Amino acid sequence: MKYVALPLAALSLCGCTASGPLYQDAPTPPEGKALVYIYREATKTFSWRQAWFSVDNVEVGELYNQGYMWAYVPAGVHILKQEWPRDITHGRPTDINIVLQAGRTYYFKLRTASSIYPSGRGVMMEERWEILDMAPRLGSSEIAQYHYEPAEHPDVAAAADKISSAQH
Repeated sequence: MKYVALPLAALSLCGCTASGPLYQDAPTPPEGKALVYIYREATKTFSWRQAWFSVDNVEVGELYNQGYMWAYVPAGVHILKQEWPRDITHGRPTDINIVLQAGRTYYFKLRTASSIYPSGRGVMMEERWEILDMAPRLGSSEIAQYHYEPAEHPDVAAAADKISSAQH
């Protein structure tokens, strides 16, 4: 879990919410890959900015509050990383190691929270964020009320291959 203290608590009171269609099942993953859903809990904390996600440093996409996306990720061990724009957390990411099996479906939720407290400099706000590995039953239930935001790279392995080819 990551933390950041912000002296301007008012920034967290305005927000943007995903506006795509409500949840629909993604197509079955291709052989050798897992289906990964990433969704962003609807809270006031950082609601005014998009959250960026990547798997093994390959951009998957970005989400606003109450948004979700899906991607096909090869079976194996990976790092799912989330970053905010540099202006709100100095670009500090949070990440989670994920272990995926081909043909299975996984749910990962970005949770954010805020605490306001007095300090010697006035009122401070502490912002926290983390990626949670959700149980399939709970993840599939929660995501049903979320809005689809298409992933920039829904096939992580294909995107990684393109990046590798372009670098050679």
